[in-house]
Amino acid sequence: MTDLVIRSKIDALEDAMNTRSDVVGASAFELKHHFTDNGMYAREIILPAGSIVVGKIKKEEHISVLSAGFVTELTEEGVQHIKAPYTMVSKSGTKRVVVAHETTVWTTIHFSEETNIDKMVDDIAVDTREQYENLLEKMI
Repeated sequence: MTDLVIRSKIDALEDAMNTRSDVVGASAFELKHHFTDNGMYAREIILPAGSIVVGKIKKEEHISVLSAGFVTELTEEGVQHIKAPYTMVSKSGTKRVVVAHETTVWTTIHFSEETNIDKMVDDIAVDTREQYENLLEKMI
């Protein structure tokens, strides 16, 4: 169930983080990329304890694996405390805020023919809810 109040608070947090010079984005954290020959891509990020990340909106359903650490996650569906090991299916269109209480290893697994990392991000995710809504309209 979509909670529009939570959605607006996630967006407001992201906007506030983007305006501060002392806030680093997810790209500042250690990121590893893994590819298979049949189009699978795994994106592994290591979040230091105490970090807060607002993720991009993924275009497709995908697998998310928390292999180490402990986080609090906020999505439009509410708050969830997640302790590794944990695997879930992440729904398309989900935007999440993650607070790492311990150093955390989070991996998302996607299908994509793209191998250029910058293009890969554009292939699997969008930055805004408006971009996601436009994508859905094109699919109809």
